[in-house]
Amino acid sequence: MKLYKTILLSLATIASVSTLKAQFKTAPIIITGNMGTGPKTDSVTLDIMAEFGSSSSIQPQITLNQATHSGGFKFELAKTSSPYYISLHSVYNDQTVPFSWENHNLDNYLVEPGDSIYVNYDNQKQTVSFSGKGSEKFMWRYNLRQFAKQFNIIPPSVAWSYDTMFPNLEAITEYGLNTLKTIKSQITPAIYPILESDALYFLSSIYSTMTDFRFAADFGDPAITKRTLSNYEQKLLNYPMDTTQAILKSYSVISGNLMVNKARAEFAYNKMKGLPNPADTYTLLKNSYAPGRLRDKALVNYAFRMNAGGKLPDSLLKNALTEVKTAVYREKLIQIQNNNQTGKPIKDFDFRDTKGKKVQLSDFKGKVIVLDMWFTGCSGCIEVAKHLPAIEEAFKSCNDIVFLSLSADKDKNKWLRSIDPGKKAYFGYTHYTTPTTVYTNTGELSFDHPFINRYNPTKTFPRVMIIDKQGKIFSSSPPSLMEEKNKDAFIKLLKEAL
Repeated sequence: MKLYKTILLSLATIASVSTLKAQFKTAPIIITGNMGTGPKTDSVTLDIMAEFGSSSSIQPQITLNQATHSGGFKFELAKTSSPYYISLHSVYNDQTVPFSWENHNLDNYLVEPGDSIYVNYDNQKQTVSFSGKGSEKFMWRYNLRQFAKQFNIIPPSVAWSYDTMFPNLEAITEYGLNTLKTIKSQITPAIYPILESDALYFLSSIYSTMTDFRFAADFGDPAITKRTLSNYEQKLLNYPMDTTQAILKSYSVISGNLMVNKARAEFAYNKMKGLPNPADTYTLLKNSYAPGRLRDKALVNYAFRMNAGGKLPDSLLKNALTEVKTAVYREKLIQIQNNNQTGKPIKDFDFRDTKGKKVQLSDFKGKVIVLDMWFTGCSGCIEVAKHLPAIEEAFKSCNDIVFLSLSADKDKNKWLRSIDPGKKAYFGYTHYTTPTTVYTNTGELSFDHPFINRYNPTKTFPRVMIIDKQGKIFSSSPPSLMEEKNKDAFIKLLKEAL
């Protein structure tokens, strides 16, 4: 894996903070385009993505919707002095139109101050082209994603995926880095190392995948596991990541995830091999890198993940607050602390039930509230929905508890379909749980609802909270109901709340 070592080590000498500020001048960002001929596109959605999220996805921080005019659209974004990521999606309101081809969805594209990018969709060829200032990096990312598709990369639900994983990793990453070099003279110097980190997205995914499936041990084939561990030892175990002066790299959507996933994989490997391990993955992550902005980002990334999964202990958060020195990242940790602190009164906001009636948390004062935040299309949210009926069953004779479902779906009809018990009987998977659940929705505000902004600022779903009888936070990180094994621990915690 010499290729990766060269790239990451080179980041150490690219730029200082002062160089960064000099290269990113404050300027607006303009995204225009045309949806092309074919099925009528009613509107376009542009998402400004959050910096952190759950282990599987990052949700929008801000969502902008715009009706198209003869297929055309234009988004004029506010002035900024930093790069960030956007996603662009077309929306068809005509129910007779089939799902649009996938390239109508452009996910996590990097923009920078001063960009003026034109996006042109060719619906017949099912391709996208880009032009204008800053468009080269869009075309690079689009081509990299198209190249990766030929490998049919899927989560390794079958063991053979592991045998092709490492060759695919090298092919995809080499393609991304080599094609990036061809446009180096056409893009902003400060953007180049950020895109170098972005080119390692599949490397980050492999670390995560190997950890989640315990190096293929979950498939029960010792031969596959042995080969996977051997590949990991030879190519990834001692893979270095130099964080010295890597200020630019910290702007990459991949960098923090990569560092976290690498630490998770190493911790799992040590455990499987019976090797010495620190107390937890967080400690391994912290001890693997020199202090600085990039390590700060990784530590905050890990804290957000743990919080989203209901596994953030107070001791970890307290330690992270002593370790993280970068102001913007300390603020994010303080936000977690302030909005999730046990015993803090929860602020009240308006939700709507299935009939449009206003619902507030204060309506249930005197009862313990189990609040489940979700949205349609979230696989983890479905897992929570599957396990909630068993929790409700354990408290069926208790009148002092209420189960409140809060959907962030903007489309009311989509939400109602997701909680239709008939659909659950037919499909076997929806967000309907029980007849006694109180179903509510954030309405038109969707992910930007003030409750979501305050108590789930990274838009990380699923998210479950427990609120006590006095309207105070009892637990913002209960045992994760995405895993059935946590059911008893969750029930025990609810009994303590009662």
